[in-house]
Amino acid sequence: MKRIVLTLVVFTFSLVANAQWRIGGTVGATYNLYSRDNHYMSDWHYQGAWGRVRNIYFGSIGVMGQYDVNDWLGIRADLNWTMKNHRQYRTMVSTDYETQNSYIQLPVMASFSFGGQKIRGFLNAGVYGGYWLISYDYGTLLDQKYRYINDFEGKRDQRFDFGCVGGVGLEWRFKYKNKDWAWQIFETRIYYSTKSIQKDYMKIKDPRYNTTIALQSGLCYFF
Repeated sequence: MKRIVLTLVVFTFSLVANAQWRIGGTVGATYNLYSRDNHYMSDWHYQGAWGRVRNIYFGSIGVMGQYDVNDWLGIRADLNWTMKNHRQYRTMVSTDYETQNSYIQLPVMASFSFGGQKIRGFLNAGVYGGYWLISYDYGTLLDQKYRYINDFEGKRDQRFDFGCVGGVGLEWRFKYKNKDWAWQIFETRIYYSTKSIQKDYMKIKDPRYNTTIALQSGLCYFF
């Protein structure tokens, strides 16, 4: 028993001795897949859409922190603003617009790293929580330019979001002015929501789900 305890203590201290913190920022684009049943409204159609601010395709920005337990395992948390947009249009009348949704999100993930000293791949997997900040429609409605800020209704809208998150990417570790840095050249990440954005407030259930793909890059500083 003493040997087991001693082994665990030595193992724990070896992990702490090799541990390292990093902080950084990320920026990228998003493409959101929107799932909804249009029931009897066969004239309506729904599609995914890129995150964008006006005509700039830009959907995610945030900060990150990571505790590297050792060379291959870390615990990572991000705080980011993410757009989860979708397109809706009608085939019988001239209506075609995007619903543009902004969320604040906190993903917490295990980060697995592999490769050489400078160029390394990584895989992130975990869960996330989010909050729906704002929603507005932008496009055309009955041949007229249409822009409308959607009001949230507590009875109808589910503003809290939860789900699973995972991603893979590639990073380059380098030194600048004798400091250790890592440029995460790219990461492809998927946010899979398990929470409908609409509550069951009607007799006919109308669940609506987001699955969001993020293509992002980031810069980290080790200390």
